[in-house]
Amino acid sequence: MRMFLMAALLASAAACPVHAHEQPVPAAQSKPVPKEDLLKPPADAAHYVVVSEAGKHGDQWRWQLPDGRTAYRWSQELRGWITEMDQVTTFAPGGTVDALTVRGVTMSGDAAEEFRVANGRATWKTATDSGEAAAGGWYIPAAASASPMPR
Repeated sequence: MRMFLMAALLASAAACPVHAHEQPVPAAQSKPVPKEDLLKPPADAAHYVVVSEAGKHGDQWRWQLPDGRTAYRWSQELRGWITEMDQVTTFAPGGTVDALTVRGVTMSGDAAEEFRVANGRATWKTATDSGEAAAGGWYIPAAASASPMPR
């Protein structure tokens, strides 16, 4: 009886096609921005150190650009997994994010990401996703060096 039930279960599962995505796979990614071409933090940038009990793994900096945008630079190596990225964020007067650009490389590959809010709509594009929605929710960057932000 058990063999019959197991065979029936396997047969019914095998007949079901699996579709992971309804949309086509994104086109080939561009090359990540090399470490040498990422933003360089000024001497007065806020500097944070990434550490664990094993020691230092990297650094992160935050500073203001002359035009008022906030810049970040993140450099980390953890057990051979390397992350080298920068980020520039434009904040709206109320503190929400109007725009975000990320460049560089993460453990997963190209960190390229764009996020914009205009005319009540939020749009985004990453190496693996793109979309649009009404502004007013939360946007969690795929590879950004700062924390999740309201959109």
